[in-house]
Amino acid sequence: MNQKLLLSVLAIAAMTTALSAQSGISSISIAINDVCGMFLSLLPPLSILLVVLGAIFFGAGKLMPNAEFSNRATNMAAGAIVGAVLCLVIVLLIPSILQSIYGGTFSCGLQTWG
Repeated sequence: MNQKLLLSVLAIAAMTTALSAQSGISSISIAINDVCGMFLSLLPPLSILLVVLGAIFFGAGKLMPNAEFSNRATNMAAGAIVGAVLCLVIVLLIPSILQSIYGGTFSCGLQTWG
């Protein structure tokens, strides 16, 4: 579990560094703002895709005659639906979490809250 957390933190740091180096951004806060905007724009379509994949997995599992494969497909469908819900929860909670951290008006990508 700790390895996954470390890899995700390193991936976010690498994205921030690559974004700041690519566009010539000198301030790290602007790069973090852009990464936040990318997450907010990518997560809702990803959640829709996960719901569709969950439906496909569930339907394919019901067509399989073997009970083991059917259970596996149902578990994959449940995992996809849970992932979709988590994506939507993250998108809904990011503004309130960042507002409590920064206190006041802040921007995340092109959106401004506060």
